[in-house]
Amino acid sequence: MFQEEWKVKSFLEIGLDYQKEHPDLANKFQNALQLMDFADHTDEPNSLVIADYLIWFNYKNVPLKENPFLAHLFHTWSQTSCLGRQYLLANILSGRIQKSTISPIELVYSTTREDVLDENSLIDQSDLRQWLEQQELLPETTSSNSTSSIWLTGTERALTSDEVVCFLNSLPRFSDSDVPTVKQMETFILFNLSHASDIFSNLVFRSEPNFNQRFLKNLSSLPIAVCNIEVLIQMLLSHPNLTSSMTSSGSFVYELLSSFTFQISNCDQYEKERIAHIGSSFFLKALDIPDIKNILMSDLYFDLQSFCMAALPQSATLYQKVKVMEKFT
Repeated sequence: MFQEEWKVKSFLEIGLDYQKEHPDLANKFQNALQLMDFADHTDEPNSLVIADYLIWFNYKNVPLKENPFLAHLFHTWSQTSCLGRQYLLANILSGRIQKSTISPIELVYSTTREDVLDENSLIDQSDLRQWLEQQELLPETTSSNSTSSIWLTGTERALTSDEVVCFLNSLPRFSDSDVPTVKQMETFILFNLSHASDIFSNLVFRSEPNFNQRFLKNLSSLPIAVCNIEVLIQMLLSHPNLTSSMTSSGSFVYELLSSFTFQISNCDQYEKERIAHIGSSFFLKALDIPDIKNILMSDLYFDLQSFCMAALPQSATLYQKVKVMEKFT
């Protein structure tokens, strides 16, 4: 459908060429429909970004919310696994087309995950979604992305490697309505222990603040169990940036301490011995992570002491380590 040389031409040049080929503005809706249909029947990345660009180009002088293809652009942005395509669509949805001087092939092969995350952060998702729902272009009950299906599938069986890769590469940003429940998280971990830390970390990295706040709150409320603790430790050890994000206000660590202390203080003796040992092991490892150690040994020191008291005698080693570290703080 497109000229072969368009792959190496700039988007600006492609737009001008397209305008010469389709000078009749009265047909722009039909032209955009043809582009959308073409994009639905190809998986060639360069062709996809050209089609998306030209759909926008047909309505470049129209306010974003008046673009009749806004729902298509929004839905495609939230679902595509092509980084270059999502970056371009994020440009469009944020109302700021950039890099129009580069070619499709450059965009497709040079765009990084970080580029997409930065651009996604500029989109007012809630406003766009609300607008589309009001226009009945999106069902109100529809999640902004495939997160809900991930939880539904991942709480019924183990996700396949392809499903995990597809999810990690899709890069949508998640909103308040996408937060899984504590029970969903717990079941998801049981079925997907080897992938859970990566999936959870990616959710926090790419999501809206309200999602992060509720997601981390639910994460801190997980029952004290070996598999849950393993996921938490893997997240904190494997992702230094995530550790800083999760601990910047100290609230996540505080919620963990409070949850662990409450669980240990409200169970029978046999259960207490088991979960006190697991919880103490977690904080022993957590003290080796600089950001968490700093919070535990300063702002949350007395909360950590309360946990140690509740978890005795299983927390004896942890208590001794805290006392030794206190001397050097």
